[in-house]
Amino acid sequence: MDSWIRRGLHRLSRRLRTPAVSEDANNLQLLLRAHGIVEASLPIILQLGEQLRRLTRQTGSEFGALVELTTGRQLGSLVEGKAAEVDFAPLLLQMRQGSRYVQLHTHPNSTSFSDSDLRWLVNQPDVHVEVVVGANGTWYLLSRHPGAYLANIEMVDIMWIREEPPVKRILAMQALHGEISMIDSTHLVPHEVVNRITPMLGLRYDRWRPAP
Repeated sequence: MDSWIRRGLHRLSRRLRTPAVSEDANNLQLLLRAHGIVEASLPIILQLGEQLRRLTRQTGSEFGALVELTTGRQLGSLVEGKAAEVDFAPLLLQMRQGSRYVQLHTHPNSTSFSDSDLRWLVNQPDVHVEVVVGANGTWYLLSRHPGAYLANIEMVDIMWIREEPPVKRILAMQALHGEISMIDSTHLVPHEVVNRITPMLGLRYDRWRPAP
């Protein structure tokens, strides 16, 4: 590869701020705690995440659940969606004013949060943490920074539209030069976009992957 191409690729790649990825189950628990998951909720969050993941692997559909943050109480039943969406409306009706909640759902293709997921979170002030569990066992975590200004749906849309094209170009270039696979050049787009924009949205973002 020509040296000027290598230098340009290196400069572009540095713009992708991939967070540290843990492969230790204990570190998943530490990450959940860092996002505000209290001890009372931790076991049910871990249990539900695995339960939802198995259902998704069996059916190819998204599944979701809503849990009260401070007590670990699950609201209603699990909800089943389609391959790329799940409707939480029946569970939102059961939320109590003044309580905070954790939303969990699965992604059959194991990608990170979509733009729709971010819009959903900023539009639900009582939901403090949103969790995506991939069919392959990867966990993605989003939570509100205490005291931070939280963006609205319009800001999410503006930032996503602004950041997605350059991320796609960088990943495509990496795939072209054999640094990542063509599949990963598509699969990683949401992760890299979310990683770029969440600090500006008042959100914390982390990813955890199980050991191979």
